[in-house]
Amino acid sequence: MDRIIGWPSYWLLSWVIFILMQETGSEFRTWKYDRQPNISHRQMSLSQIRTDRPQIQRLIVRIHNHFRSRVDPTASNMLEMSWDDEAAQDAERWSNECLVLQHDNTTGRWVDKFGSCGQNIFISSELVPWLFAVETWWLEKDLFQYGNDSNNLHAIGHYTQLVWASTHRVGCGVNQCTMVEKDKNGKVLTRNKKYFLYVCNYCPIGNFMDRLGLPYQKGTPCSSCKSHCNNLNNHMGRAKSLETDMRNKNIRHGRGAKSFHRVGQTKASKAKYNMRKNRRSSSWRRHRRRRGRSSSGNRILRGRFKSKKSRVRRRRHKKYASKHRSPIAIPRHEEHPPFSSVTGKKSDSESPQGLCTNSCPVADQWVNCRELAKAWRVWLCHEKGTKKGQERWANCKATCICHGKITN
Repeated sequence: MDRIIGWPSYWLLSWVIFILMQETGSEFRTWKYDRQPNISHRQMSLSQIRTDRPQIQRLIVRIHNHFRSRVDPTASNMLEMSWDDEAAQDAERWSNECLVLQHDNTTGRWVDKFGSCGQNIFISSELVPWLFAVETWWLEKDLFQYGNDSNNLHAIGHYTQLVWASTHRVGCGVNQCTMVEKDKNGKVLTRNKKYFLYVCNYCPIGNFMDRLGLPYQKGTPCSSCKSHCNNLNNHMGRAKSLETDMRNKNIRHGRGAKSFHRVGQTKASKAKYNMRKNRRSSSWRRHRRRRGRSSSGNRILRGRFKSKKSRVRRRRHKKYASKHRSPIAIPRHEEHPPFSSVTGKKSDSESPQGLCTNSCPVADQWVNCRELAKAWRVWLCHEKGTKKGQERWANCKATCICHGKITN
């Protein structure tokens, strides 16, 4: 009788173990292939995302350029972002103030080259990567309507500053803070509630109210800067179609397969490299040469090339092989971006766009006149009586002729 009663308990326990194994397996697959796990403060430290590290600075710039190149509708005058140390110092200083969702004043964001800079703030109860913070600002695009000046600044201000066309410098900082947590009735729950404050400053400043619905000029990417365009197709968030073509080439050609095996992170790249199946690979050619043979596609040249006639055949063979060598889709020295279908992160657009690398030649000295509101123009360009006013007026006239390249 005990055995009969014990059977249902046994099957119930087996069913619970099976469910737990399925959940664990799904989490493992998410971590392995999506490459976007739920990272918390228990799995990473604050020092890993500090902006004083050059690799973090490059990562933040790449994330911004990735999102700026995927605006909808496409932008014809979107400038490429670069890092600014002075703006980063101001952002780091303000993050150390630990003020919840309060922006720094204009003098605190002042940079000698650009004047006052824009600012985006993000807070989180857990430590998250910079990609998550910037993407949170980017997701405000769902509330944005291009060309509509009645957009709510408080709802889409982070997004418009992120994609403001004339803004081409960024500096960020992050810090761990504490706050007093209260319930709805005002009762204190925790006096040392930990949170993390992310701050990014953008120069020159954007979000002018008179053209909030037009943060950039709509048109074909790079059409406003054809001679100064950085096409991001090869190294910034490659589209899924491009990677599919690359993978198909790698399956057909050995050299590409070997290259993809070294840099790839998908299932196709994890397959064992078979030298005999990849007849055009360099290792296969070396193997054939050791045995006194050289191959080029289906054509095999035998002999050790000792005679004069053989040497001529070798030269012809090299010339033929160089012409018919299979292209490598991605150079081996390039790194995978933290946002692409290789890492499991779906891109927002099927085809990456280019970013402009040209700006006014002296725009880094003062603020671009065409991006200023009327009150700022009076302060910048109409004070001709003083020495500073004359200098500003000269720079103002120069910035209205936009050509050249961004100065570092």
